[in-house]
Amino acid sequence: MFNHPNFIRRREKLKPVEFQPVSEVFEPQVGVIPKSDLSGWVDRRRKVKWSMSAGRKYYLNEAKAREFETKGFLDIVSGAVAPVSDDERAEFLSQVTRISMGGTNG
Repeated sequence: MFNHPNFIRRREKLKPVEFQPVSEVFEPQVGVIPKSDLSGWVDRRRKVKWSMSAGRKYYLNEAKAREFETKGFLDIVSGAVAPVSDDERAEFLSQVTRISMGGTNG
């Protein structure tokens, strides 16, 4: 039987993903309501994520709220954000990928 010398060190340790509240991740400046469920990484190496449910009110910092509204992910319900230029809009939308089954629904 062959035993690889670094087998134990090479084996990836399984660690569950931990979720942090949005209020701890973003500085609360602008009130938003997501159109669909959203999530993202706080720290990928430590496996820490944030998550927002559709239809609930959350508070984000102005920069993220502006970016997510431009991408069409949420609606801003309180607070103000700076207008987005055409170049910024093109850059934000170039980062969006939508995956669907391709057929019509209904």
